[in-house]
Amino acid sequence: MWDINVGRDVVVYGRIYHVYDCDEFTKHFLSCQGIIVPPEEPVPYDVYTETRDKIETRQAHRPFKKMNTLSKFLEKDRKVLRFQGIWYDGQDKRKLTLLYYLADDTVQITEQYNPAGGRYKAATFLRRSRLPKDISKLVSLPGSLNEETVLNVITTPGLGLTKKNHFLRDNTDMKSREVEYYTPQDFRLGQEIELCGKKIMLHDCDEFTREYYKVTLGDAGVQPVPVKEEVEKVVVKEVPPYTGFGSEEDSLTSWLGGNSLEPKPPRRDFFKFMNLDRKGYDSHILRFVCRIVHEGKCDNTRRFVLSYFLSDDTILITVLPETGGLTGGKFLDRRRIKKPEKYQSDPPLHSEFYTAQDFYVGALVELNKQTFLITAADEYVFNFMERSEMVHKFPRSNKKMIMNKIRAALPGDKYKQMMARFMSHDPQGNLVVTESSFRSVLDQFIGYELSEHEVITLVRSYGERKQSDIFNSQQQILALLQSELRKDNFFGFDKLKLAFKEHDELERGKLMKRTVRRVLLSSLGLSRCHVRSNTVKHIIDSYLNTLQDEVDYERLVADINWLTSTTKPIPPVVVPVKIDNSRIDTKADKTRDIVNINYDKFMEDVKE
Repeated sequence: MWDINVGRDVVVYGRIYHVYDCDEFTKHFLSCQGIIVPPEEPVPYDVYTETRDKIETRQAHRPFKKMNTLSKFLEKDRKVLRFQGIWYDGQDKRKLTLLYYLADDTVQITEQYNPAGGRYKAATFLRRSRLPKDISKLVSLPGSLNEETVLNVITTPGLGLTKKNHFLRDNTDMKSREVEYYTPQDFRLGQEIELCGKKIMLHDCDEFTREYYKVTLGDAGVQPVPVKEEVEKVVVKEVPPYTGFGSEEDSLTSWLGGNSLEPKPPRRDFFKFMNLDRKGYDSHILRFVCRIVHEGKCDNTRRFVLSYFLSDDTILITVLPETGGLTGGKFLDRRRIKKPEKYQSDPPLHSEFYTAQDFYVGALVELNKQTFLITAADEYVFNFMERSEMVHKFPRSNKKMIMNKIRAALPGDKYKQMMARFMSHDPQGNLVVTESSFRSVLDQFIGYELSEHEVITLVRSYGERKQSDIFNSQQQILALLQSELRKDNFFGFDKLKLAFKEHDELERGKLMKRTVRRVLLSSLGLSRCHVRSNTVKHIIDSYLNTLQDEVDYERLVADINWLTSTTKPIPPVVVPVKIDNSRIDTKADKTRDIVNINYDKFMEDVKE
């Protein structure tokens, strides 16, 4: 601090620095310390600095004309005025789009082509360029319309790259010709403007263009001008009638293919086939028992089995053998069947085929000019339609929709009357009635509002099964589950029990059915084969349906443990199916495994 002061020389690493001035803070600080600070000295003369100042202030002998376009580009880049115009070429009115780029005052014109017009679709009607008002100056001789006038060319002496050419330009532009170009002020809606010898009438613009004219030019009257447009005739292609060769989809694909020399076959719904094809014990085939509605006594005694294949929406009908001498066999080959003409759309672009939603117990379907009445269905049909992921597709198996229909049919005091009628059929007060009594009460109060399929859904939901049947079904499903676990070499029963205990926070030894299902699927469904995993999932769902809402998981693990408690396996034999014709009537097949109907629970759900 005592060595540095104004007027002194400071040596730093052998280099001498002369201090000629300091700031006010330094002067005040040194004065407080008792050090006298001399006045400032003039700045020493620097030869290099003086030379650079002279070079920068030197005037050029041949000054060039500066054209500053960068600021305009940065300010108005990506700002484009868009106009819609019409040009009449003598035959047609051609729609044009005029684009004016504010960044460099260039104009580009494109044409809007009609897809069926037959014209050659050029890239642009007029390429982007500055457009002069005088058409003779649109294309000129080279050098006549340059921005600068060249007076002479000077060549610098030298060899190779050192030899350069320099141009002497006319700074005063004495020989330059002024060219008048189109500007935004020249474009107005409703007026014809001549561009390149073509008269184009501008009739509309976009919102940005209107705002630009309103703010920048003070013109708020940029409103679209109505133009009479010719109404184009839309040619509707009529669908040719089906010839009968091949499938209807194949013929329709050939017609829609146009002029293709190699028509492609119709695409098959591959994902539907993979999801709804046979998977283990899940056949994905809906089987119904039906009969022909006919006046002939011979046809009325015949019974048919209608099989609906969910993988491809095909139908197969077979005839059951009769004791009266009628032999069984195939009645209709497996195929897709169209609905009657009254259900077809007009025009029939795509024919309406029967779907799985059209078949239910009690339905009348017309198949190949024959009317069938569906009288019964197997257990798989009801189980499939009542699944949680399928119930929204089948309204007659949807319990919520059925209950809403019943509530709408019981206004006022009818609810109490219906409850009293149920209680009259239950003199002992067990809160249950027989199936026949349950059906009679529904017929009295609901009438024909419910189909036979919906009544069966209610019976299955509120019915109580025989304990012997439940035990037999549990043993069969348990044998199948152990067989699948044995095939997968599953030994982790101790880990499975620990997984159940982790979810049992209250340590009651019981869990809800949905929790048990989630733990079983996460622990058992680990097979590498996708088909086998789906099989295990289906067996687990079937087994849990036979249990109560709360499941004793320790007993469950002990039952499925094929190492300690092996069940008797089911022999893989074909069991002949015997159909009792006495059970098949105009109504649906009664569920004989249902003993009684819990009407108390049914009425509680109706009240909710």
